[in-house]
Amino acid sequence: MSYFEALTLLIALLAAVIAFVPLVRTTRLQERMAKADEVQAQLATRQLTVLDEEAKQASKADVRVRFAPSGNFHLFIIKNHGPATATKVNMSVAPVRGKMSPIPESEVSSKLPIAALQAGDERSLVAAITAGTGTLFDVTLTWVHADGAAGVHRDRVSI
Repeated sequence: MSYFEALTLLIALLAAVIAFVPLVRTTRLQERMAKADEVQAQLATRQLTVLDEEAKQASKADVRVRFAPSGNFHLFIIKNHGPATATKVNMSVAPVRGKMSPIPESEVSSKLPIAALQAGDERSLVAAITAGTGTLFDVTLTWVHADGAAGVHRDRVSI
């Protein structure tokens, strides 16, 4: 092999190495881009899930109860904190330390179940607190959401 042939071979090998380096870099970049695309697809899926949950929550009522004094008596105040209407709202009260419910039967039969409780609306029931009722109560609220699903909220309220 002559000097010029060796020099030509060396230049060809150097050109091959120079061409190989960008090829490796491009391959690595493509791998990183593929991983970034996967992460972006996962993020888009999560965002869609969050949007679906928010849409479902927009059709849900959030019914809560609180116990409040009102002059010489106390009230169970049922309020819809959610964005949708709650229908067939019912409440059961179990005394924790007492023996009987503080809500008179006449209140229960005349006011419950609540046919429809709009967002932000509230209804009250008079509580007759006596020595037999105690002052701590387990309250269970049940209702039907606008989409037909059942809703339940349990809470413990006291004077």
